[in-house]
Amino acid sequence: MKILLLGLAALAIGLATRRFYLTEHIGYDVNALFLLLVGIQLLVAAMLFGERNENHNRSSASSSDHDRKDK
Repeated sequence: MKILLLGLAALAIGLATRRFYLTEHIGYDVNALFLLLVGIQLLVAAMLFGERNENHNRSSASSSDHDRKDK
């Protein structure tokens, strides 16, 4: 899931930079700003999702180790 979110973030940021490049002479493009915002949000979501999974994996591994020691 983290890889999918990172891929979508890269795609959104890439499209935003292309839109900014094409509309450089105008000033700014609202659609490009929206794509940039979506890309940043997807990046943050991917990082939080990955961190949550790492914490969950650590806690489940430590609890299974603790269960083995009790036996």
